[in-house]
Amino acid sequence: MFVRVAGLLGVLLLVAPASAHEYSSKGVTVVHPWARATPKGAKVGGVFFEMKAAAGHTDRLIAARSAAAGAAELQGRVIKNGIAKMRRLDGIVLRSGSSVVLKPGGDQVMLIVLVAPLSEGDLLKLILVFEEAGEVDVEATIEPVQATDPTALPSNPLANSSVPTSISHCSRQPTYPLPRRDFANCPGDHLWSVTQNHLSGS
Repeated sequence: MFVRVAGLLGVLLLVAPASAHEYSSKGVTVVHPWARATPKGAKVGGVFFEMKAAAGHTDRLIAARSAAAGAAELQGRVIKNGIAKMRRLDGIVLRSGSSVVLKPGGDQVMLIVLVAPLSEGDLLKLILVFEEAGEVDVEATIEPVQATDPTALPSNPLANSSVPTSISHCSRQPTYPLPRRDFANCPGDHLWSVTQNHLSGS
């Protein structure tokens, strides 16, 4: 019995660091970076994660890059006159002792001109650049295309949200700018399409 319990404790100790899926550097911790799988032919994809600042450390996420895409930029969702759209951000502030969650439909890292589709189950290598902490290498898990919050992080605003599990209306091709009344509760795929259309000028 003792041997069995000891063996189980050993397995738990081995699994704990991997399940945490965190990357830390100079006062900044990136928690569970992830991306959605993309359909064949998609040219853009979003990456999401929670980032935390240690007490006494204030920082700013200012850039990202990945060999999986021709470019990567920080984007945020804004609503003006009842219309939601994505805009490029110069940076995302991370205040001392606080955390910020990048999530579908909100602030995110947008990969533009994907080299290949993002396939569910794969890992995506990404470099996040902070103003003070510098570069942080992370690996994002690629989740199902309609994933909203794979880990249900307690601090994630999407946890227990009203985002629908059935989003057939979200899969249709939207127009630009995005009508909030039609797509406000979609988990973000439509925003990628809007960005793709906007970049191509269609």
